[in-house]
Amino acid sequence: MTRQLFARADQSDSDCVPADDGNKPLLSSQTGGAETVSALVSEQTMNQLTFSFTMAAGDPGGGEDLAAGSLFTARLDVSVAESQLSYRVEFHALNVGCTSQASAAMGESDFTGTGTKTATATWDPPVADRYQVRIIVSNSEGHNGAAGTITIRTNNTITDLVIPDAPAAGGGGRLLLLNPPELDGGMGGGLSL
Repeated sequence: MTRQLFARADQSDSDCVPADDGNKPLLSSQTGGAETVSALVSEQTMNQLTFSFTMAAGDPGGGEDLAAGSLFTARLDVSVAESQLSYRVEFHALNVGCTSQASAAMGESDFTGTGTKTATATWDPPVADRYQVRIIVSNSEGHNGAAGTITIRTNNTITDLVIPDAPAAGGGGRLLLLNPPELDGGMGGGLSL
């Protein structure tokens, strides 16, 4: 069984802080038009929480006890990432009040540049009301250096998040797709589990 959720940068932000306004799209079961989220990261910035993609409260998929060793996968479609920037993905299990109960860092090295980036984490998350993917960005430019821009495409068939089914669901994975399939000629997207 899979469940698709789409980032809706064209609607109101998620009620979950921490990313700045405009950079915390709510994941919705309804699709929308092509969008991007973008941020300017100042010089000498280390580990700035720049984007957060969050399931809606009470959305199916939250409140489940996932198996130990569950594999979480996120793919990002990065259209702009200036050369001084590096970035990484963190997976978070949130409680009802949007507080992070636990997190897992991606197993890969920090990313640079543009294109499709895939991050994975194997962990034993606590029972969570919802899940969130955070993008953490650093700018290596020194004092009086340049700020750098990073832009992630949403509403295409590349940027997605895969969360496993609860053990009782009989295996498989739950696909949380941040982009609608109709922008790819109706072909759909995501990962097959």
